[in-house]
Amino acid sequence: MNKKHFDFYNLILGGLIALSSEQAIGNVSMAFSSESIFLGKWLKKVKKQKRYPKSISIEIDTFLELYSQHGQNSALGKLFNEKHKEIQIRNNLSCVFTGNVKFHFDKVINILKNEGWFISLPLDHDHKLFGPYRPSQKKELFTTAWHWDGAFHESGCFIKPFSFFIFGCPQEVIDSFYLNGLILIEGVTTEDENGNKYHQLKVFPNNEGIGKVAIPTEFKLSTKLKKFSMFKVKNNNNRRMGFN
Repeated sequence: MNKKHFDFYNLILGGLIALSSEQAIGNVSMAFSSESIFLGKWLKKVKKQKRYPKSISIEIDTFLELYSQHGQNSALGKLFNEKHKEIQIRNNLSCVFTGNVKFHFDKVINILKNEGWFISLPLDHDHKLFGPYRPSQKKELFTTAWHWDGAFHESGCFIKPFSFFIFGCPQEVIDSFYLNGLILIEGVTTEDENGNKYHQLKVFPNNEGIGKVAIPTEFKLSTKLKKFSMFKVKNNNNRRMGFN
């Protein structure tokens, strides 16, 4: 983690600690609107008192612009939690990811094949002759030659960002990639004429993709446990104060 990322992490963590502390004593509710108002005011105070380095001034201004436009509907609490999870995911991988990227990628593909996924890298399908590709299996991972060709260097590293598409539940794919050292970035989700959904996921060189990180299951579970724990703390405080 470089210094700017470290400063940004401290900003996010500081905001969440301040928010959870106020929620624990009942000063701020769990509602998205209340969280947004609290964090919006907190960010204004942070900027006015210059509590954080100039290196993240753009990030602070971006949050404040979002708050000025949408106010209590800006979902700042949700956004802070998402950023916190993304940073945790990246930091966790920075310690374990080593070796040839293509080796890790191929390992994931073999794992998914053994779990019943039909893999096409790339598709052997003529769009002009047969129209849009429609999967025939329940679980498919595929991409086009345009995305696939030239994605890897002969040394095994990624040369360019690489997109692929999921037909079926993407969580199994997200988890398999994460457990083998690769972060996925969410792309667009589209729907065909029959209501079937196709999820685009992206891999970037050095795991440095820009966009919304696809969250592995273990981080979703840890968030649920954290929320449950916070709820218990708040209820215990309410009992002491005679509210329950």
